[in-house]
Amino acid sequence: MRAPRQQGQAAAEYVPLLLVVVLAMAAAGAVASVPGVGASVAAAVRTGICIVGGDVCRTRDAEAAGLAPCVVRDREHGRDTTLELAVIRVGEDGRFRIATHSDGTVTVTRYEGKALGVVGGLGLELQPIGVELGVDGHLGVTRRSARVWRFETPAAAGAFLAALGRSPAPLLRPAAERWWSGGLETAGHAGISLPVAGEAGVHVGAHGALGRRLAGDRETFFYEGTFDRPQLYASLPGWASDATSRTGTVELTRDSAGPRELVIRMLAPTSGAVTELTARLDLRDPGIRAAAARALRGGHPFSPARLTDLAGLAATDGVVERHVHALDDRSETYGASAKLLVALGLEHTKVDIRRRLAAAQVWVKGAGPQRRVDCLGE
Repeated sequence: MRAPRQQGQAAAEYVPLLLVVVLAMAAAGAVASVPGVGASVAAAVRTGICIVGGDVCRTRDAEAAGLAPCVVRDREHGRDTTLELAVIRVGEDGRFRIATHSDGTVTVTRYEGKALGVVGGLGLELQPIGVELGVDGHLGVTRRSARVWRFETPAAAGAFLAALGRSPAPLLRPAAERWWSGGLETAGHAGISLPVAGEAGVHVGAHGALGRRLAGDRETFFYEGTFDRPQLYASLPGWASDATSRTGTVELTRDSAGPRELVIRMLAPTSGAVTELTARLDLRDPGIRAAAARALRGGHPFSPARLTDLAGLAATDGVVERHVHALDDRSETYGASAKLLVALGLEHTKVDIRRRLAAAQVWVKGAGPQRRVDCLGE
């Protein structure tokens, strides 16, 4: 990220240009008749105002600051099927995610997952009617994997997807990134839900998984889980502690030169939106690497105390980004199940989830916030 003094220099250099543009616009009655000139002038003025305001304004500004492109929109589609028979619960899902980034690139991700566990309870469930009553729960193990393909243009990604529609052969194309994870999950429900009467009761659940991701010469080990302590990340700017549920990921990336980056990522869903907060520590900096080592010394590396210390370090010495995505979930679920200590049921979900970036901010080493205008297209 550009140092404050350099930011001030850039803003000062842009002020004379803005004055020239304003004067030109004042005398631009004739220019307005030239196609495209008005739009170009307006874009230049917006960029100038953005830079003077100290925000991240263009793709090249983000690149110079070491900031990754944002996901401006994405769609996830596929299916998720679960079968319950006696005390056994088996699940399988397969999904594609197509994400467009602020620099114009597109990623296509293929997810695959399997689950095996035990289930029990007393009750009845009918979907999509919306009937759910009784007490039930399950405990199981999960395995997930994914492959990611990157494309420089939407046209290239479209050609890949079009070919995939005719044959699965494109899936054999070498992926830019691959990851695997495995872990435990548990969930339970007690209460009643009826189409007319509404619902009352409680849902509980948790999961934890360890994984490994490979991308070129970079190797990332990560832990993903459910976190229920809002004060855990109170030191991170932009974090809303009133979210009803949170999924977090802690990632450690290394390459041939050694440790490279430590990332804490949290997701908090609300009605019609998902807030993602990402805190990054550059472990190539000797001072940050030593501070992170001290924070992780002793105890479990994913314990609340360790994560609290790392979040505080990221707030003062790292880069924190907050993205809010508008969520349009068009998924449809069909199924029926009955439980009388043992279970019999089938549930199938046609997944169709669409997200659009609505807000983006960044804090660098405790300063900010700066808007990611380069991501929002303003």
